[in-house]
Amino acid sequence: MSIENPMTECDVPDDTLAHRIHHFWFGSDLYGAFPVEKVRFWHADEADPDLLQEYTSQLDYIEKHFLFLVKSACHGGLQEWQDEPRSCLALLLVLDQFAKRLLHGKEYSLQCRTQALQICRYGISQNHDKSLTPVERGFFYSPLLYADKIALRTVGLQMLQNLLEELAYEDNPFHHHRNLLMVSYYHAVAHKTRAEKRFLSAIA
Repeated sequence: MSIENPMTECDVPDDTLAHRIHHFWFGSDLYGAFPVEKVRFWHADEADPDLLQEYTSQLDYIEKHFLFLVKSACHGGLQEWQDEPRSCLALLLVLDQFAKRLLHGKEYSLQCRTQALQICRYGISQNHDKSLTPVERGFFYSPLLYADKIALRTVGLQMLQNLLEELAYEDNPFHHHRNLLMVSYYHAVAHKTRAEKRFLSAIA
């Protein structure tokens, strides 16, 4: 799928589009719920036809409603979304979660992944992640968790580990998010190389 000649749904993307992406991904209850269906969706088991059917349905929805934003973002558009924590997160969802499934090969690797990393690091430098709920932060750090460089992946794992430590106490209002964030953490660790796992063990 080519990302040349980005489509446009409107002349100037606004906060409404960022909100639509955010609401699609997280729903309306950030404080009481974790988007379990999204976790199951992205890690669908090929042996589970119901999950695969849901995966196909949601992927079709993303392609229909958000592909024009993926193409725009991969070409350097939507930069104004970086200025606020939740719109910055919406931009990361577009460049990371959406792009990796709608686009393939060098187009995704060279454009979308690079921009997702830059925006993620910029957002952290602006403390955008600190303004988000734990479930949002888990997805905010995703570009780091799957970066090409070991050093960046290590930073991502450390950020996620710090988040898990914050949630370790039952009096934390988001304590109920911890077990599901652990799934994200171990899934990221499972993709590391043997050399990297030895390195992580050495510094733990």
